[in-house]
Amino acid sequence: MTTPTDDLATTIREKTTVLDALPLAATAKLLCRASTKELQFDPEHLVLYSSTPPSETTARYLYALAKSAQDGAYALACSSILVGTSNESDDTGDVAFWLGVGDFASASKVLEALGLSGNSVEGTELELTSELNRALESMKGLFSFRIGMVDDSSRMVFFQVGEIGGGWGGLVGAGVWT
Repeated sequence: MTTPTDDLATTIREKTTVLDALPLAATAKLLCRASTKELQFDPEHLVLYSSTPPSETTARYLYALAKSAQDGAYALACSSILVGTSNESDDTGDVAFWLGVGDFASASKVLEALGLSGNSVEGTELELTSELNRALESMKGLFSFRIGMVDDSSRMVFFQVGEIGGGWGGLVGAGVWT
């Protein structure tokens, strides 16, 4: 039986060159279900957004960021570079997100824009690959944080956020820590 996550994974595989679409689809579905807003997911660019999609140029950059994150995760034999090798599950991965223009320089503002809630831990150190760090260099005001999901305290969501293309966006990845 095909599940909605499988359907989204199929669409991602058809529209991108990612190595494994299922963890990306699972992350997009998880965040869409957890959000109080109606989040959209662009499977061609691997971008989650709440209202206005990014420009084509920004969407291509965010796709390259998400692809670099997935390539880095696979090099480390895990599904999410943001969560890292301590992830107890490989069912989710990293996708890009777009917030748009505004003041999103704090975890609380990012969570509000995405309609997500949880206890945030700012300043979370992320162990990223040199390739992903190079891809992030064009972003300004970079910061990272993580939250524990309200409905499942073992489910952690990690964010890498910055300014790009006249707005704010970044990467988001989910994992399990018990």
